[in-house]
Amino acid sequence: MSNIDKHGLLGVQKHANQHRLSRLTMEVHTGELRIMASAVESYTDELIAALEAAEKRIAELQELRKADSAYREMLKRLYDECDTGERRGNGSQSGVAMPSWLTVEAARLLLGVK
Repeated sequence: MSNIDKHGLLGVQKHANQHRLSRLTMEVHTGELRIMASAVESYTDELIAALEAAEKRIAELQELRKADSAYREMLKRLYDECDTGERRGNGSQSGVAMPSWLTVEAARLLLGVK
């Protein structure tokens, strides 16, 4: 979904960088560098988590978009069948045409109506 390689961020490269940071913090006798290294690692973990959450949300939205497309197609199909039925004079006494049984059943399945 994204151009960012999460596995690269979480894999060998991350551990190599952590090792370098650990070595640096051992060699330098300042607490500031240790704090900075810890903050960098923490921010990286937060960014990776945010990226994963964003990708999950994108996938959810794409599924909703597919469902919306299916609903719109079914509504168009129902409308077209009713419109065609009205023009053929297949309407009920109220003058409203009914879609075919097959279309109604497909709509019920799509909408989850029992």
